[in-house]
Amino acid sequence: AESLSPFFLFFKIGSIIKWEQMTDRSFLTMQYDNEDDVMKLLYCISSPKATFEDFKKLPAKHIKRLLSDLEEEIKIMNQFTKESDGNGDTGTKITDIAYALIFAGMSTEYVMDRMTITDLSTAMQAYEEKKKEDMEASRLWTYLTMCPHMDSKKIKGPRDIMKCPWEDQLKPKPVSDEALKVIEDFITGKLKVKWQED
Repeated sequence: AESLSPFFLFFKIGSIIKWEQMTDRSFLTMQYDNEDDVMKLLYCISSPKATFEDFKKLPAKHIKRLLSDLEEEIKIMNQFTKESDGNGDTGTKITDIAYALIFAGMSTEYVMDRMTITDLSTAMQAYEEKKKEDMEASRLWTYLTMCPHMDSKKIKGPRDIMKCPWEDQLKPKPVSDEALKVIEDFITGKLKVKWQED
């Protein structure tokens, strides 16, 4: 009988990129109840030296074995995956994330051949943090270089030169007078919640 290597050795980001190339869709839209999606995934992760059409002609027992391995690997990976809140962007391709990490300096060999989908979230968080630090450092050096030539009454710090996109998110939004009145009425008992009125 032909020996098949356990597929999880190949279930890396490189395999997922191949799936996205074959389907022209984000891996986040993968339908595990769609036979074509699953067959293409099995093809990409098992890396056969054959075309997809030839791969589909494999004996049923081999496909069954690969499916069984896929189920096991998904169970294993689920242990390391945070539960999604369902608000993720299903249009984002793993391909784009992988190449962003590579262009940021991460090893191509690591991203393509060793990184799994469960590693992506952590890698992207680290990448985003590094981007923030680099931007803030660049802004600080610009400020320090310009200091001798600026009016210190108008520009008091690096944030006055340029705001970073995430700084607006950190600033607390002002609470409207109307909202404060509702809160005050609720605390003093003037505002009745619907269930209290029954």
